[in-house]
Amino acid sequence: STHMSEGRLEAIRTLVDTWVYGNTHPGAVVGLYDEHGKEIFYHERNSIKPDFAGENAVGFNRETIFRVYSMTKPVTGVAAMILVERGLLSLQDEVSKWIPAFKDTQVYVSGDADNMVTEPIKEPLTLYHLMTHTSGIVYGFFGQTPSDKILSKNLGPDLLQGLRNTTLPDLAHAVAISPLKFQPGSGFEYGLNLDILGYIIELASGLPLDEFFHKEIFTPLGMVDTDFFCPPEKMHRLAKCYEVTPGMSFKRSMHPTKNELWGEKPINLAGGGGLVSTIGDYAKFTTCLLNHGAIVGTEKRILSADSVARMTRNVLPNGADIHDLARSPGFLEVDGGGFGFGLSMYVLTNPQMAQGGILSGHGEYGWGGFASTAFFVDPVYKFSSILMTQLTPSNAYPIRGHLRYLSHWALQDRLKEAQTTEAEST
Repeated sequence: STHMSEGRLEAIRTLVDTWVYGNTHPGAVVGLYDEHGKEIFYHERNSIKPDFAGENAVGFNRETIFRVYSMTKPVTGVAAMILVERGLLSLQDEVSKWIPAFKDTQVYVSGDADNMVTEPIKEPLTLYHLMTHTSGIVYGFFGQTPSDKILSKNLGPDLLQGLRNTTLPDLAHAVAISPLKFQPGSGFEYGLNLDILGYIIELASGLPLDEFFHKEIFTPLGMVDTDFFCPPEKMHRLAKCYEVTPGMSFKRSMHPTKNELWGEKPINLAGGGGLVSTIGDYAKFTTCLLNHGAIVGTEKRILSADSVARMTRNVLPNGADIHDLARSPGFLEVDGGGFGFGLSMYVLTNPQMAQGGILSGHGEYGWGGFASTAFFVDPVYKFSSILMTQLTPSNAYPIRGHLRYLSHWALQDRLKEAQTTEAEST
């Protein structure tokens, strides 16, 4: 039995329907999966607005291929940990060991982009800082700080194309010659960290990032529709991307980075945001995490339980909250306090404080993407939840908190069962 109340699951359907019928969302797909990867709940709803239902429309369903943007980051995190287990990388490695240009990277002190005072890095900049967004590396397209402005200039015009045509060496070089926003380890800033880590994975493994992902993660897990682009024979399944418009509605996004560019393999295999996937494919990934790295139904694993434990506990200095460390953040994929950060994902540290987190198990972890997709894994309730949609920007509505709350509310009996089992085993 899945220990769920049908009436409570109805609340998740109602929530999704409200987003869509209220014309704020083009459509959405939500799935909840147990520790065996079995779908315990699924709901899809699509808009009938002409903007959504018009020509070449792609309804959102189980077959739909979505741009998951930053939900790529935990995949890159897992890939890096695979190499750590093999002794090919260490989180203590200095970034400059792999990319020598980082030996000379400077840190912002004062002034603006034209008359900036900088200083050298004091503490070594390491892979741990990349994994935790505590490096001081910025994004260049969210913030208005001097560091963002210089990085944006160094990245050049391809920034407007989502950096799809920038080689990883060129990307790394542009970041290395741009001043960090703060000394490594002294703040939290969401930036191009996992993109740089993706390049280091290539250097350490000797494989292009997509090949490494396929060989070590996608193929073993049976993720058949996940890649850095959508091949021609699947293009009819690639969702269109939409953007929020004033007045709480949406329209089809005409920006090339959100649409046609995804039809061909990019030069930049972006470890920070380059993947497309389906809800079922991504559920295979979350289920693997929920099983501490084991591949369900086999004797095989992607990662050791130890590595997954390292990834999913708060490693920020002194147990800090992301928001304690964020310095005038340009953009975050989490709303409000209550979240720490593990290796490439948030970790829910204060369920009472986290948005919609009051019922969450301690140590829930997850992340989201730029087009409002999101996932979380709850190791106490033993399930994962995935939301797929295509609406930018992702912080327009508090949908993730609502989904977090209602998923747990519908699955409360699973928690009681987990507690009973725990009580019996002690």
